[in-house]
Amino acid sequence: MQKEITAIDTGMVKTGNAGSQLIVNAIGSCVAIIAYDATAKIGGIAHVMLPGRAPADSETIKTRYTCNAFEELLFLLKKNGADIHHLDFCIAGGGNVLQRIGDTICISNITAVTACIHDAGYTIAAQSIGGTDRRKIRFDIERGIVFCTVGDNPESILYHYGKENPDGILFTDDKLT
Repeated sequence: MQKEITAIDTGMVKTGNAGSQLIVNAIGSCVAIIAYDATAKIGGIAHVMLPGRAPADSETIKTRYTCNAFEELLFLLKKNGADIHHLDFCIAGGGNVLQRIGDTICISNITAVTACIHDAGYTIAAQSIGGTDRRKIRFDIERGIVFCTVGDNPESILYHYGKENPDGILFTDDKLT
């Protein structure tokens, strides 16, 4: 059976079930928040572009901002049958892909996403953050596997529900050039 594939662009939040895969391409300074309820086999991804919360009077897409995107992700997961009290989280992105000296949006995004997840009482099971390479995420919800591609490297497993990952880290390089 072929799985439904859903691409998630910048500022979008999408969820799926066991019959679907979620894909985020070209993650640069943005951060992808990946959430998974293994029992219900429901997962979702928020593709966050900016730290903080969208201005109330703004006409921008509110889910481009960390707080708004995280809240929408939890709302959609719960609406689709996930138990939001038993979610696993992964994050990927926050790279200084343009290699601009003093460009801190990538670090601000990582900090905002991490704080949002921790402030809500969750932990981060795995992460692939920082550095200067772009990333791609492919989330096979049925198998509970989050695949991550860093730069031109081959796809690797970032997270596999129920499997040991002692460090919970595929790749981390917080140095910015």
